[in-house]
Amino acid sequence: MAGLTATTADAGGAVTTSLFLSLSGAVFSPSDPCLSNGDIVGISGKVHVVSIVPPDPITPIRLHFNLADVMGTGQTSGNTYIGTGAQNFEFQQVPPDPIAPVDFTLQHTDGCRDTVLPVSFTLNFDESGHLVGGSASLQTGGGG
Repeated sequence: MAGLTATTADAGGAVTTSLFLSLSGAVFSPSDPCLSNGDIVGISGKVHVVSIVPPDPITPIRLHFNLADVMGTGQTSGNTYIGTGAQNFEFQQVPPDPIAPVDFTLQHTDGCRDTVLPVSFTLNFDESGHLVGGSASLQTGGGG
């Protein structure tokens, strides 16, 4: 589900849209010296998405993804995990559906090594270039 959406246009006619997508689900944090069998981590939070769609088809579409308040708890360990990171992308045409995976970081608060938090995105644009919704989903294999 999409959250709050804000849209502006700059003097050059580019359409900039900002919205929040909900992110929830579970990922597997693989075993390492700290967690001998790994841990299933229930994740929830939001991803802030900013799109900049230019009027000129030669100029790339820019996307920025930033995790916001993404946290989780290990089912076995009870440890707290924090999702962090931001990624930027440029596309010469409408982005692929889905955009997958975008790698963020799953930080461990117990001193164990951080792992990868892969997220896929489906984004919906209207004909004028406004980002009107989409979804963010965890890659269930997770933690590579």
